Amino acid sequence: MSYKIEYDQIDAAARILYVKRDPADKFAFPLIANTHGSLSVILADAGNIPAEVDNSTHTLQTIEYEHHEIHSGSHYFIGRASSLALSAVIDVQVQTANTTKWPHLTFQLQCAAETAWWIYENVSFTLTGSTLTPYNNNRNSANTSGTIFYQIANASVALANADTNITGSTLLIQGVIGDGREGGQDERSKELILKQNTKYLFRAESLSAGQVGYNIEWYEHTDKD
Repeated sequence: MSYKIEYDQIDAAARILYVKRDPADKFAFPLIANTHGSLSVILADAGNIPAEVDNSTHTLQTIEYEHHEIHSGSHYFIGRASSLALSAVIDVQVQTANTTKWPHLTFQLQCAAETAWWIYENVSFTLTGSTLTPYNNNRNSANTSGTIFYQIANASVALANADTNITGSTLLIQGVIGDGREGGQDERSKELILKQNTKYLFRAESLSAGQVGYNIEWYEHTDKD
């Protein structure tokens, strides 16, 4: 597919053109065209702010999307550390909102001793733990998260299952970190997009007594399509 562009010089003022990849697209991309002397086209946003190019490399300057969500006040985090006895369990119970603004989540787990961990989907809560308050990465934003988090500790997996029923749930991923002598760290850096109106369980069991800490980060985003 090709396009032919014809124009006549009118004045030195810039013109805004809105370009679609396909006529059926819902969204158009604004361009600033300056036809004074020679044709030049500048990529710009809806507020007519042009994209920046690095003078040394002539590369387009961008930030990662999750970084943009921090700036827009839609990015959140929680983190805690606990001292666990042998076979003790720390559970983070998660309830997502019943909206299409889905959490895009990553996590990191650290331990000072050997620790097993699991993530379950579609669990049920018999007893919820203490509510965890999500913090906005943009400390100037008044936005709050629609995702609810609880933390609950138990002395064993059997007692933990009495509080959070995993029967019929989906085990998404599991692992073991640390070896009883050296600390360890595990993480999922590729974001997990959680289902709406669904309960999740993030669980860690201490296979050797020691400290266990976690960081969970997410942004909440509605798909454009």
